[in-house]
Amino acid sequence: MSSAENRLDARKRKTHERIIKAAERIIESAGLESLSFDKVAETADVSRATLFNHMHTREELLVELLLPVFDDCIAALEGFLGGSSGTGMGSVEDACVYMWKRHKGVICRPGNGRSIASVPILKKRHERLVSLFIGLFDSLPKEVELRLSSSRDTALLVFRTFVPILDSLSGEEDRIGVFRECLSGLIARRG
Repeated sequence: MSSAENRLDARKRKTHERIIKAAERIIESAGLESLSFDKVAETADVSRATLFNHMHTREELLVELLLPVFDDCIAALEGFLGGSSGTGMGSVEDACVYMWKRHKGVICRPGNGRSIASVPILKKRHERLVSLFIGLFDSLPKEVELRLSSSRDTALLVFRTFVPILDSLSGEEDRIGVFRECLSGLIARRG
């Protein structure tokens, strides 16, 4: 391969990465519903034609963007559920912090499930992710008295809110510590 081909490949790869990063920023700031090719092209500072050379459909963009995120979070949740120390409030807190640090608001926005419903592979992975997250709550020790009537309802509440809660604590010196206290109060009744 010539050096000109190497430079062209490198430029294509950088443009592709810029497109993916632009899509992530759009989702983090305004959710999946706002993701459009026009907005991605504008944010990535590329033409629509360039964008179409890299992604032919919105669904293709979503798969490339979200599939690795879902797979990473699924693997992490399976690790938390299969941990040798068992599950407890610490596992729930650790799972939330892990997903927030790694993926911020890309996966845990309320509208995301609707936005990916038409993309079978993403719908399936998202359902697995949510199922594992609910599993963390199902496996909490019986001594943890949940505020809501079911572990499923509690898990879904937390899944939809932990990113905004962590984001809102940006001014706190110990953001993670404060989050852990808030989450514990949101999930469990004090005895």
